[in-house]
Amino acid sequence: MDPWTKAEFEYAKKLKECSADKRKALYAEAYGTVSALHNVARKNKDPEKRTAGTSPKLVKRLAKICSRSDRILEVGAGRGYTCMKLAAHVESMVGIEVSEPSFNEAKNLVRDQGLENVQILHSSAQDLTTLFNPESFDKVISIDVIEHLHPDDAHDHIEQVYRVLKPGGCYIVHTPNRINGPHDVTSVVYPESREPIGFHLNEVTYSELKRQMNNIGFNRFKSFLAFNRYGFIANAICYPALISIFLERLYKSAESITLARKILSHFIGIKLIAYK
Repeated sequence: MDPWTKAEFEYAKKLKECSADKRKALYAEAYGTVSALHNVARKNKDPEKRTAGTSPKLVKRLAKICSRSDRILEVGAGRGYTCMKLAAHVESMVGIEVSEPSFNEAKNLVRDQGLENVQILHSSAQDLTTLFNPESFDKVISIDVIEHLHPDDAHDHIEQVYRVLKPGGCYIVHTPNRINGPHDVTSVVYPESREPIGFHLNEVTYSELKRQMNNIGFNRFKSFLAFNRYGFIANAICYPALISIFLERLYKSAESITLARKILSHFIGIKLIAYK
């Protein structure tokens, strides 16, 4: 087992078991340690190779959804790839990142690329209302973040997103769907496991996330396609989130139909736009 994989399992166990008041500091320690170990294996300094798992096709879809007048907050900025690629398409961007090694890489990338409308902060997903005034942003984006938060912390985070969004603004969430998981390193080390034991503390379904966000105050929901496999798809394709929830239910019912599940799996990964 790789050192970073072993460390992830150990820290995930601690995060699940520790009290809420201790988790905040533990997130920074856990992700800082694992990022430092993992970065040994990914020393490529090419800006286009610093995606840290984010799909370039997903970022292209996000650029289509954003507007040049938008003030954007990205929660979980990673190594800075999304901020770098979206900067030219928006008025300003703020990226926050809890892992110190990733934060340093993102900050250096922004500096080296001369991105004057981008700011990177070393902070967590639970510090939004401390860092920012109410109604500060047109859009908030998180790519593979929700699943890393303890369920209680995820709820608190979404409430804070709601507060820092302007009326009519939206939270764009990309996160894996629990029904075809686990999606963390568990699936590689323990392929027979049906529950994540790594850093995915909070894998959810479309219907669960939509219900939670609805209860917080978000009142309109869309899904969007994040892949661009066919050249004629030029713009972001958005559709009612109820379609994704229907496909999610269809996936559950097609347990013995391998081909149907393989096709549906392209559409049930959670790509949700929730409007305030």
